[in-house]
Amino acid sequence: LRPGGLEDTKYLGPAEMELNQGDIVGGLVSRADVAAAAVAAARSPDTDDVTFELYAHSAFTQGPGSTDGFGGAPVGKTGYERRGSTWPELFRGLKKAL
Repeated sequence: LRPGGLEDTKYLGPAEMELNQGDIVGGLVSRADVAAAAVAAARSPDTDDVTFELYAHSAFTQGPGSTDGFGGAPVGKTGYERRGSTWPELFRGLKKAL
């Protein structure tokens, strides 16, 4: 679990989160959401042997001209974006060894 930049903001829940893989995209995420994701990931077989980035979808918009969130190279969709309404739904389909 690679959280984006940590914020002291309210819990948003899995429906407001986005997962990504490949260590290319970042964003902001509340500490409360990171804690909830960590507990859910520890209980999920879908997160065994995978790495993924976690950030609030509203805190980072990918599109033409967007950057990696740190002033780096422009990025578009990575193809590894994951959205869902529950943590298990978000974790389903994560790729190993990315």
